[in-house]
Amino acid sequence: MAEDKKISLGIYKSQQKLLGAMFGIVTVPSSLKIVDINTGILNEGEGNQRSWANLTVVDTLLYEKFESIGQEKFCPTFKVKLKNYLGEDLSQLQDMEISFETYELAFITEKYKQPLGFALVLELDTISVNWEISTMKKVQSVFRKFISLKWYYQLAIALASTGVVALLVKFLIWFVPIIGATLARLFVFTEGEIFSTMWESYNQRKQSPSNPLFITVYHRLAEHCVTDLPVSTLQFVQGVEFPDINQGLYFVHIEKEITDGLL
Repeated sequence: MAEDKKISLGIYKSQQKLLGAMFGIVTVPSSLKIVDINTGILNEGEGNQRSWANLTVVDTLLYEKFESIGQEKFCPTFKVKLKNYLGEDLSQLQDMEISFETYELAFITEKYKQPLGFALVLELDTISVNWEISTMKKVQSVFRKFISLKWYYQLAIALASTGVVALLVKFLIWFVPIIGATLARLFVFTEGEIFSTMWESYNQRKQSPSNPLFITVYHRLAEHCVTDLPVSTLQFVQGVEFPDINQGLYFVHIEKEITDGLL
């Protein structure tokens, strides 16, 4: 039987050294469930301000035991500090199960800097979200809550759901043929160009807007019929202007050089 790890009395060189000595003693769950997220800005308005984020989590296995008896709100929680947090959106992590391979420990202190406990320190890049497991458990949780309701509530929910589904099916049966007929007429009247035009317009919206300075310089050069560029600006883009009713005049880039022979 392996001998339990112990730490010696005495003074350690730093707080990190002490935490390192306790690393193998503190029990860390392999999977956590996030129950709350807190973010903020440290030293806001000052030159050294930075973002911070803490996650309130529970041991997944322990939480399931509390949840099975309807007492999940009494499940013990602890804090996870996010290291090198840069203000990313964490809302998608709410109520999700996460796992990790590497971690650090940190002391939780009170206002007089006396240690009260431990917190886990993780980097956002090292966190893996168990999407499928989290979604499945959410569905199971909803189903368990439905089963725990009184029979007349279950009957009312079942009847209401059936009515909503029936109305939706009737609406689709009536609405889909109208949409299909309208699209078919548009296709015939425009000889199929409407769909290609819509697709090109969608692709143009996804493209990043041109630099306004580039457009201004281009028009100034075009107005003065400048063809010989200085040596420092020999890298240029050629193309043609194309008028569009919705977007106005825009520039179409041509990658291949247009020579007199091609013209």
